[in-house]
Amino acid sequence: MFSRLKFLFLFPIRYHAWGSLSIVVFATAVISTQVSDRRGFANSELYEDVLDRWGTPIDQPAPSVRSVESGTVFTTLEPLALSRQTVAVKTEMSYRKRGLVYFSGFEFVFDGEFAVENPEPHAIDIVFVFPVSVDRNRVLLSEFEFRANGERESVALTDGSDTITWTGRLPEGGAMTRSVSYAGRGLDAFTYRLDPKLPARNVQFDLTVFGGGNYDYPGGIVPAHRVEQTAESAELGW
Repeated sequence: MFSRLKFLFLFPIRYHAWGSLSIVVFATAVISTQVSDRRGFANSELYEDVLDRWGTPIDQPAPSVRSVESGTVFTTLEPLALSRQTVAVKTEMSYRKRGLVYFSGFEFVFDGEFAVENPEPHAIDIVFVFPVSVDRNRVLLSEFEFRANGERESVALTDGSDTITWTGRLPEGGAMTRSVSYAGRGLDAFTYRLDPKLPARNVQFDLTVFGGGNYDYPGGIVPAHRVEQTAESAELGW
């Protein structure tokens, strides 16, 4: 019924050589008996209708952190690299039929924990921003959870944008963790994208796909270092 899953995990050489990396994790399932590009199908409105009903390909950027010396104006914010990222995504394929065409939809749960450390010899004020596209991801906001150092906090989407924003202060030598989890649904692909301009330290990404056991990697891609495969699922870790 379905053929294979494709996963992409990319290390650009110019960043990896300097202890930095950019990662794009890409998972997709394709119905082998269907045309490869369904958007070119005779009735392209059909594809748009599916996007409206079941969600689009998911592109989840990593959160960003900006900082400024405590007591100074926030207009001088500087980017601050995360000291650790631990992300787990569990997906379950949910193939949808619309007209005569099957579409590779999926339900997913995203769970990420992100650590930040103060590298400065003084206290800093920080802004933690997590982007989440509610309409695009068909996010179930009733299952959205934000945790600060393990304790649940109430947060809301920033007015006029699909972002969660948290501000706070880190003392000299201080550290914190912020965790985000939510459920949603998408179509064709799930992408987790790091900022290629910042060093990526202590990154762990685990992807579990239920409803399909075959997978491969696009050319030139570093494969997962851990693979556990059954007839109905694939678990990959980087």
